[in-house]
Amino acid sequence: MRPGSRASGRASGRRSRRPDERQILFIRPRADAEFDEALDRYLLEAGPGIAQRFLDAVEDAHALIADAPSIGAPDLGRQMAMDGLRVWKVAGFPYQVLYLDGDAGVEIVRFLHGHRDVPNALMDDVD
Repeated sequence: MRPGSRASGRASGRRSRRPDERQILFIRPRADAEFDEALDRYLLEAGPGIAQRFLDAVEDAHALIADAPSIGAPDLGRQMAMDGLRVWKVAGFPYQVLYLDGDAGVEIVRFLHGHRDVPNALMDDVD
């Protein structure tokens, strides 16, 4: 059981999208690895019940983002000069989904703990 719909890489071509259209989620390998690490930590340190709640919360976040990509806060994207970058917090857990909202879909670029220095963590993605 994994969160979100996965695709390897960004879809080719541009298309206009309807505002009510659910978007495809593309998950970068780095974001996928960060999620796996967080889920493993919850399994080992908090047990399967909390890990399942975490997984459900991440799936809910992915569904909300896919349904309404503009829901995430754009402030970090502006601060980092990363056009289209948005942030959505996972409900009940200290994690954030960082994603790009584009015409081809939504690309999840990072999955970071809220206590991380997020701008510094993103510097690798700007280069």
